[in-house]
Order: sequence, then C-alpha cells, then structure tokens
Amino acid sequence: LRKEAEKRKTTCEVFSSKWLRKKQAEIEHSSYTRYRAAVDNFLSFLAVEQNMAGCQLIDIDYAVADDFKTHRRTTPIAPNGRKHLRKLKDGAAKSTVHFEVSTLTQMFDEAVARSLIEENPFANVKAAKPKMREIVAKHHPLSSEEEKALKTIVSRSKMSGVVSEIELSQK
Repeated sequence: LRKEAEKRKTTCEVFSSKWLRKKQAEIEHSSYTRYRAAVDNFLSFLAVEQNMAGCQLIDIDYAVADDFKTHRRTTPIAPNGRKHLRKLKDGAAKSTVHFEVSTLTQMFDEAVARSLIEENPFANVKAAKPKMREIVAKHHPLSSEEEKALKTIVSRSKMSGVVSEIELSQK
C-alpha cells in the first residue's frame, strides 16, 4: 500500500534528481554534464511542449517518450545555446538524440527496478544512430578530391625541402 502511494507521488523531477545524483558518483564530470543536459531537455519538453510540469513518473508513456524524440530531431535549436553567435539549426543531431534517448532509457530502467513504474516508456523508442558517412562528412572538412590535392601539395613540399618533416608535425 505504501509502495502504491510512493508510485503516485514520485514526480519526474524528484526521481531524475535522485538518479542524476547517483550517476554523478559513478561517472566522469563531463559525462554527468551530458546526462544532466539530456534530463533537463526532457523535463523542459514535458513542461513546455506537453504541459506536464510536475507530472508523476507513471504519467509518462510510450507516446510521450516517442514525441520527445521527434521534438528533439525537429525543433530548431541554437548550437551550444549561443543564439547570438550562430544561426538556428534544424533539430538536434542524430547522435545527440540517440544519446538522450539512451540516457532516459537508463533512467526509466532504474524506475522500473525500484518498482516505481511497471514498464519503461523509452524501452521501444528507437533513435537512429548517425551513419558512418554522416560522421565522416561532419568531421572531415575536405572532399576526397581536396584531400588528394592537399596530400600532393604537402608531398611536393617535402620533396623540394620547402617544408621539413618537423615543421609539418608541429602544425
């Protein structure tokens, strides 16, 4: 009976705060910062987009979880929160959404393990991982033709003695 009362009164905010405190003791600070951001994004989504501020864990279902994923991928955001420095982009990156869904899956798994909810609302939410070509394109600023041309220039510079091996390694 007491457990049922606890289920009904455990809010997402209270539980997520306890869960984050536990995680903070287990993970590096930089990882904790990412977990905190994922949870904050979810709580903000509940309050602003779903009108569910202060809701209980048992109020979160698959539809809300899946709507969060869609919201994060489609809602324009300011990269790194610096609206005045950069233009808005179309939703969070696939890798960010995948990380956030994974984080929230872990959090709700803990709620299931503590018998606060019966099933994890994020269990069947699938956030696409970025494909390798998307990662390479993002982190590889040169096209294959540009890379080939640059290698040729560097190679010729080495052969002509214009740029020494030591100078190249320092750049």
